[in-house]
Amino acid sequence: MLWLLAQIKPFVLTLLVGLITGMVFQFYQYSMALSSCSRWLLYMFDFLVWVLILLLVFALLLIINQGEIRIYIILALFGGILLYFQTIAPKTQPLIRRAAKTSVYGIRAMAGKAALPWRWLKKQALSWAEQMRKKMEGDEEEE
Repeated sequence: MLWLLAQIKPFVLTLLVGLITGMVFQFYQYSMALSSCSRWLLYMFDFLVWVLILLLVFALLLIINQGEIRIYIILALFGGILLYFQTIAPKTQPLIRRAAKTSVYGIRAMAGKAALPWRWLKKQALSWAEQMRKKMEGDEEEE
């Protein structure tokens, strides 16, 4: 009986890891739908999210069962993801969508503020280039 309990605990905890993974993936899907980023940036974000999910699952599996991968652990992980999308996702959709919208708008605002010095620098460089062009045209007319 103790052996069975030792197997059920990692299964249930890995099922919870699957639920968390499903939630992270849903948040990412909504965030990308709202962000309207370029195709190459989307590819980069896809890669980074999968690396993040892999690291998250790996770290949690290390904590749960010292990183042992067995077939029932893989089934529990995918079962948790499936369980999340079939039962919990419809109920958490408004909350996750609102969180994604807030984070996308927050990141846009921070990116806009971070871009202000670059915009000013670009404006100054174009102004300087225009002054130099006018000066060069004036020198050519004098000759």
